[in-house]
Amino acid sequence: MAILKPLVLKNGRIERLQDGDSLDTSADRLQRTFTSATSICMAVYVDGPGSVEKAQANVIGTVDVLGLAAETVGAASSGGVVTNGQVTATTGQWDNVTGQSGGLTTGSLYFLSAADAGEILVEGSQPNATGEFVKRIGQALSTTEMEVRIFQDIKL
Repeated sequence: MAILKPLVLKNGRIERLQDGDSLDTSADRLQRTFTSATSICMAVYVDGPGSVEKAQANVIGTVDVLGLAAETVGAASSGGVVTNGQVTATTGQWDNVTGQSGGLTTGSLYFLSAADAGEILVEGSQPNATGEFVKRIGQALSTTEMEVRIFQDIKL
């Protein structure tokens, strides 16, 4: 079996991945000011320059999810937002955001809640009422890890 080396962009040039180099697989993370107190793993949207608020799938103005809170943050405090990549939290922290018990359901897709700001729901529980939005947030890799991949919303 051959060892394959991917092509990478390095200093503006395309080259083969060199021996000793590795690919960056870390999550994309931004620092923002949180308008209200937000628990780790809650979905947030941009509500002003440099600030975020808990997202909700019930109206157009709050459905554009930027990412998930990377930690629990107080109102008017700065914290991280994971926009793409893995978020890891305890099963209890995920339960707080999903309403489940025992953490995430491995392999399942998760969607933004229309009923509760910031919360996300396991597939089969996503919004389904006329006027609400279906917004896919990510997929559970384990009971404690989610791969954040935010998709375009669909208005019902």
